[in-house]
Amino acid sequence: MRAFIGLLILVPRLAVVGWALAVPAQASAPEWLWVGGLTIAPFTAMVLLIAGTTGLDPLDWAVVGLAALSDLLVWVVVRFERRYGPSARADRVDAHNGRSSGTVPNGERSLVQQWFDVVAMGMPWPGLRLQAALRGWPAPHRLSKQDLRLMRFVTFDSTARSIYWSTPAWIAGLLALAVVNNSDVDWTVRMVVAALGPVVTIAVVVVVSAQNAQFRVVLPIVKALRLLYRTAPFPLTTLEVRRLNGCLAHAADALQRLPVHLHSSHPVVVRDAAEKAAAMSALQEDVTSGVARARRRLPKRLRNDLTTILMGRWRTLPGECAQIRVQGLTRWQKAGLVLTAAGLLGAAVWVGARGWGEVTGPVIAALVGLAMAALIRSGVAPGGLQQAIDLGKGAIALSDAAAGPIGRSSTSAGDHPTQGTG
Repeated sequence: MRAFIGLLILVPRLAVVGWALAVPAQASAPEWLWVGGLTIAPFTAMVLLIAGTTGLDPLDWAVVGLAALSDLLVWVVVRFERRYGPSARADRVDAHNGRSSGTVPNGERSLVQQWFDVVAMGMPWPGLRLQAALRGWPAPHRLSKQDLRLMRFVTFDSTARSIYWSTPAWIAGLLALAVVNNSDVDWTVRMVVAALGPVVTIAVVVVVSAQNAQFRVVLPIVKALRLLYRTAPFPLTTLEVRRLNGCLAHAADALQRLPVHLHSSHPVVVRDAAEKAAAMSALQEDVTSGVARARRRLPKRLRNDLTTILMGRWRTLPGECAQIRVQGLTRWQKAGLVLTAAGLLGAAVWVGARGWGEVTGPVIAALVGLAMAALIRSGVAPGGLQQAIDLGKGAIALSDAAAGPIGRSSTSAGDHPTQGTG
């Protein structure tokens, strides 16, 4: 993260100097522009230099405003690292060294603060969602300092990784918009490029957040505990039961997919993940049964699971005998990838029909390449991991069908054959 911030500060200023050397005609730009670009706002200076070749129209000024926002975001990123980076790393060291006695309560939230938490829960940045879920805990139910310190580090780490990968996407989209806006392309192309930067940035944030295995398990457990603490000791309504079961299902799915996110294909690790996921999913029976005793023991169980996961000992979680699922994409994920590939191919055809001059060929090649990558990832095109997973599922289903009643009787007797689900 520190090296990334150094590049984020240095590279745009070098770009301003490089632009001055590459375009000598603009060397006579106002002095305040060069001084400001090298000290305070390099992205704003770059956009002004790019737009200055053809004059500034209203859309150019809108792009300049986005560039100023980018400079502000860089300042926020630098402040984020300086404010939370050292303390988050220190919290992690202190928690593992045992300096974690005492408890830290969470205060009650006002109505306005609760609305801010609702908005934060809908944002793609992982740290905002986890902090909003933690702030919703009632004061009597406290987090230990050890859990709180580790939670702070998880929040910082997941957010920092999202910033690391999404910031270049935002900057690339901004500069592409500045270049396209000052070219001869049609206004529809300008609108597409203007929307491309934010869409790609948010998509990168969501994808990177999903790769943080620990965060994927911690967040639904925190949400479930928040709901249990805020409703105790009242009976759960139908909506609350659905929400709680959804949190448990998300936590179970995250545990099931831990080997994928940890890049471990060892059979023992895969089996352990399946067993932990089955035990987490079995808690839905306590929620749905409506038995008060079963519900009262649920918060303690989830608190223990949360501490175990934060300490990195997920393989010591309670487990149940489970059928091992073949890891792979869900039907909705496959459909999304196929639709994305179709959109990219359609964009390639449109670019070929409209013609973008010298960049037409590279743009079409890039769009077709991205479309093929999406099809391979979805399993539709041959040569990808997902296709191998789908073939494995088909072979398993065929072997189960061939086994007939004998296979079904052995399953009921306690054997659990490998089955594939999406």
